[in-house]
Amino acid sequence: STLLQQQFNQVGKVEHGSVALPAIMRSGAGGPENFQVGSMPQAQQQITSGQMHWGHMPPLTSAQQALTGTINSSMQAVNAAQANLDDFDALPPLGQDAAAKAWRKNKMDESKHEIHSQVDAITAGTASVVNLTAGDPADTDYTAVGCAVTTISSNLTEMSRGVKLLAALMEDEGGNGRQLLHAAKNLAGAVSELLKTAQPASAEPRQVLLQAAGNVGQTSGELLQQIGECDTDPRFQMAAARATRPTVSEQRTDMLMQLAKAVASAAAALVLKAKNVAERTDDPVQQAQVIAAATQCALSTSQLVACTKVVAPTISSPVCQQQLLEAGKQVAKSVEGCVESSKEATSDPELLKAVGGAAAAVTQALNDLLQHIKNNASGAPPTGRYDQATDTILNVTENIFSSMGDAGEMVRQARILAQATSDLVGAIKADAEQESDLENSRKLLSAAKLLADATARMVEAAKGAAAHPDSEEQQQKLREAAEGLRMATNAAAQNAIKKKLVHKLEQAAKQAAASATQTIAAAQNAASSNKNPAAQQQLVQSCKVVADQIPMLVQGVRGSQSQPDSPSAQLSLISASQNFLQPGGKLVASGKAAVPTVSDPASAMQLGQCTKNLATALAELRTAAQKAQEACGPLEIDSALNLIRSLEQDLQEAKAAAREQKLQPLPGET
Repeated sequence: STLLQQQFNQVGKVEHGSVALPAIMRSGAGGPENFQVGSMPQAQQQITSGQMHWGHMPPLTSAQQALTGTINSSMQAVNAAQANLDDFDALPPLGQDAAAKAWRKNKMDESKHEIHSQVDAITAGTASVVNLTAGDPADTDYTAVGCAVTTISSNLTEMSRGVKLLAALMEDEGGNGRQLLHAAKNLAGAVSELLKTAQPASAEPRQVLLQAAGNVGQTSGELLQQIGECDTDPRFQMAAARATRPTVSEQRTDMLMQLAKAVASAAAALVLKAKNVAERTDDPVQQAQVIAAATQCALSTSQLVACTKVVAPTISSPVCQQQLLEAGKQVAKSVEGCVESSKEATSDPELLKAVGGAAAAVTQALNDLLQHIKNNASGAPPTGRYDQATDTILNVTENIFSSMGDAGEMVRQARILAQATSDLVGAIKADAEQESDLENSRKLLSAAKLLADATARMVEAAKGAAAHPDSEEQQQKLREAAEGLRMATNAAAQNAIKKKLVHKLEQAAKQAAASATQTIAAAQNAASSNKNPAAQQQLVQSCKVVADQIPMLVQGVRGSQSQPDSPSAQLSLISASQNFLQPGGKLVASGKAAVPTVSDPASAMQLGQCTKNLATALAELRTAAQKAQEACGPLEIDSALNLIRSLEQDLQEAKAAAREQKLQPLPGET
């Protein structure tokens, strides 16, 4: 065998010589001996396969060396966080009055939100490591891998602090905080093992990395279950009925894993069909191409299954959904490669038909998985009869303005609008016929008539604006007609629209708070490598202001979810969302300004990505808050009355606690 190894510690000149030197015959110590004359046996070849010793591997590139440094520093941070989870925080003495109870509840809600958003980032980062390291090492974006690693370690560090506080609150409420600490330590241990296998110099097989990533997903789900924050939508996580009671991990990943394994099964069938093509191909080059494409298809589907296992507990998070979609794209690409290589290798119609059918089955299974995520990931309530029609009406009235000047498009939008309002009027009339209360039936029929009249005015105005695109008068008529239709739609389906808009605002607020939490973690991680102290100080200050606003946003979401029919809770959420926009925008600006001054590429990429995600979340929050305010605006008087009654009750409880000498100051108060 031949071994080539680079030596960096010796320098010298090349010497020429023969390795065949003349033999020297000497008298042996024991006298003359017999010898035999014969021929050498035939040459034999032997191949030994296995992992190369690291000493014989090529030296690491500069990008790989940078990733190694990032992983080593991240492992130190993870180990420190794990060691810090031996005991929970000590709580100050708290009373039992209403204010103290509210403080406990709010702190628990805030801690749960922060932990959930940090676990989202950890699982998304883990899935990103799996996806980014899937191909040829020469093509791997090691800076992006480093960004995923720093995302994991920085969020784990922040999570450990929140876990200690939440564990203390759980113990104070009679829960089991020790179990929470144990679950957090298990997650830290799983992350540590993942980072070891992700080292560029690691000689471990790929399957070891996938197994380590799966363990991160499993321990993440167990941690979320301890805090009652697991994604528990039964349509999303579980199959319908099972003969035996499923385990915790089965409950969490059952439905998603079934769909991912269906993709893998279909891909296995495709691989077999491709191998049939390879066996019938005489050209060795084309044969090798078909086998390589089939192998890549099998690898990409096993990666999809591993990715699904990682993100299943946190799949409601958009960043986790994005990683699963990325794994799905790689499967789709490998299926396409398998089909193309088969077409080049053979013209046999039967073989190609078999390959095409198997590829279509993989595509269908993949679409089933992705559609399941799209339909159920947001946790949205089931679509009602009014929802689609009202959504169409509200969206099309906006689209008509953006189509100003394009007569054909405006007419097309007007037709869509007419159909949607027709559907909505029909649904309202059907409800009116089933209504036993004559007064309510009369109101519904009146609302339907107003809606039909407003639609007719809108269609006429759209036709006029399309016929005279330069007429300011026609455009003004269109604006007035559109506003009238929106008002009529809101009046006709007020409750249905309001609930849908409030739900959208809840989701947007949760995502904005989660994005802000992850941006704060990225900003703190970037501090050590930011070469501009002024930019870092500005970033830190923006983080502090946003951190003070996050609890109000979280409380607004929790209050709205727990009291879906409360005007006060809905208006509190709207107010908290609007108050979050300005400090959130300043954090985005500070983050963008700081990115160029962060010298560590992985930390800079993490901060840049988090800042971009926060900007997107804030834009969605602004839109959702505006629409919800339009629907809930008339409830302000009712909300004020409810707030006054609530304050009166709080004062009575505070007086009672003071009389019993049980009134304690809250943390931070004297």
